[in-house]
Amino acid sequence: MNNTRSEAEQTNDNVWWAVPALIAILAGAIAFLGRADAAQTAAWCVYFAGWIAIVPVAARSLLKGLHRQLFRIPGLLIALFIMGAYLYVFHRDGIPFGH
Repeated sequence: MNNTRSEAEQTNDNVWWAVPALIAILAGAIAFLGRADAAQTAAWCVYFAGWIAIVPVAARSLLKGLHRQLFRIPGLLIALFIMGAYLYVFHRDGIPFGH
């Protein structure tokens, strides 16, 4: 088995790991650009999808035997916490549960 991975495989893995952070950015954009209350609620739903997206990405890395990629999780958590803080401070009225 060849220990070196092709650039395409590495790029594919990088894209998979970028998805949760991109989802968080999308949530911020929806909240910032949306003018209706429904946009704030949609932003919160998209934000929570970013948290859920970490699970399949981590599972994919484990199944492929790429355990070192799991060290990317803290960076994603920081990005999601920052976006969550932004949403909470400026758009907390849109939280879809438990006002």
